[in-house]
Amino acid sequence: MPASLPGHSCLPHTAWLHDHVQVLEGLDSSAVEQRSDRREGGRGMFVRSGAPTLAPGTLLVEGSPVILAADYPSLKRYLLALCGSDMQHLPQDEHVVVPRAESKETICHAVGIMYAGPGMQVATLRQRVRGVLAHNMHSADPLPWNGKSPELSGPIGLWPCGSLINHSFLGPNVARSFEQNSKKVQYRAIRPLHAGDELLDNYLDSCCSHAERVRTMRDQHGLVEPRDALDCPQTVLAEAAAAVDRAHKLLSLQQHERADAAEAALYAMLPTREKLLQDGPPQDPALVPFFATLGEIACAAGLPDLAASNWERSLELITRREPFSYRGAMIAARLAILSQSAAEETALAEGTAEHGEAPSTAEWLADAGHWLQEAQEHWRVVFGCGSSEEVFKTRNPRLFPGHGQSRRCEDVLPWWGTHERANDGEHNNPQDTAEQALPEAQLYQDHNAAAPKRPKYCSDLLPADDDAWGLFG
Repeated sequence: MPASLPGHSCLPHTAWLHDHVQVLEGLDSSAVEQRSDRREGGRGMFVRSGAPTLAPGTLLVEGSPVILAADYPSLKRYLLALCGSDMQHLPQDEHVVVPRAESKETICHAVGIMYAGPGMQVATLRQRVRGVLAHNMHSADPLPWNGKSPELSGPIGLWPCGSLINHSFLGPNVARSFEQNSKKVQYRAIRPLHAGDELLDNYLDSCCSHAERVRTMRDQHGLVEPRDALDCPQTVLAEAAAAVDRAHKLLSLQQHERADAAEAALYAMLPTREKLLQDGPPQDPALVPFFATLGEIACAAGLPDLAASNWERSLELITRREPFSYRGAMIAARLAILSQSAAEETALAEGTAEHGEAPSTAEWLADAGHWLQEAQEHWRVVFGCGSSEEVFKTRNPRLFPGHGQSRRCEDVLPWWGTHERANDGEHNNPQDTAEQALPEAQLYQDHNAAAPKRPKYCSDLLPADDDAWGLFG
C-alpha cells in the first residue's frame, strides 16, 4: 500500500500544501490503476480520502525554488561545482541566484531527493546533477503581455515540490504558474478534483504532436507516451507546418510592404485551412500553431473576422486536453483585444461604403465582452484569483487604457539584471577564502562591479520615475 509521508518529509521547509492534498510514496502500477507506466517506489501527490471536491482555480501546492539561473549551462556548471566539492560557502556566479532561505546543504539535499533517472539512487550528488536537471528543471514563465508571450523568458531552476507531481499529457488536472516576484511555483486545479485523484501536470508543450512527445518522454524521462483520439496523422501535421513555413518566408521577403506580404502569406495558407476543415473540424491541439499563425496574418491583412475565427479555433483545440492553461489565457486575451479594436474601427466605418457586410459595432462589442470574461476566467484559474484583477489589467493594457503604461522590468531587461546575485554575503563564512576552496570554485569570480549603465532601448519603455532605474548606475 502507498504510504503517506508524515509532515511531508520529502518537501522543503519553503513548500506549502493544501489541507486536502498529501504526498504518497512507494507507488506502483497496482496501487494507482490509471498510471500503468509508473515505476516501483515512485512518489506522487493525491487528494486525501474523504476530501470534498476541489474546484478549478484552487491553489493546491506552492513552493520556492532552491536555485535559479539565467540559462541551462550556468545552472549545470554551478551545481556541478557545488555538489562536487567540500566548499562550505556558495560559489559566485552573476547568472545564478540562490534564495536567502537556501544554503549549500539545502541545495544538495534537493539534488539528493529528486528523481535523477533509473539506477541513480546510489549515485553521488555530482553524478546526479544532469539527471536531476533533465527530469526536474522548469522555466519560470513570465505572465503573458497583451495576449502574447513576453519578449524575454524567465529564469530556469529547481523547485523540489514540483518534482513530486507526476506527468500526464492526455489528462492533466493542474496548471503550473509562477509568482512573478518570488518565483514561487504554484499548482492550481484546472478541473474538479475528487478524493483519491492524483495531481498530474503536463511537462510538455500542450501543442506537441504525438511524435514529438514520444521522442521527448522516451529520451528524457524513459516513459511511454500513448496516443489518444485527438491525435491526427503526422502527414497532416507536416502539411500544416509546411504551410506555416511558406507563409513566414513570404512575410520575410516582403517586409517593406506589410499589407501585401500579409495578403500573400494569407493566400498561401488558406488552401491548407480548407483541406483541414473539409472532413470536419480538426481535433488535434498540435494544429494550434497553424490556426494561431493564420489568425495573426489575417489580422495584419486587415481581416479581423477571419483572424477571430482562427483564434477561436485555436482556443477550442487547446482546451480539448487542458480546459485552462497558460496558452489558453493568452488566446482568450488576444480575442478580447481583437474584438475591442474591431469594435472601435467598425464604429468609425459604419454608415460608409467600406463597411459592407462586416460585423456591426454591437456584434464586436458583444464578442469583446464575452472574450474578456473568458480571459479573466482563464487568468483566475491558471494564475490565481488573488492577483487576477489588477495584474490582468496591468498585463493587458490594450484592454484597459491607463494600466500597464510602464512595462515590468522583467519584460525589457535580462532576468538576472533584476535580481540579487548568488552569494550576496549572507551564506559566506568570513574565514573562507578563495585559496581554501577546491578547484571547482575557480570557475567563479567575484562580481562586485558597479551597476550597469542604462540600456538605450529601455529609455523608450520605462518612465523616468520608474523604480526599475534603481538597477542602473
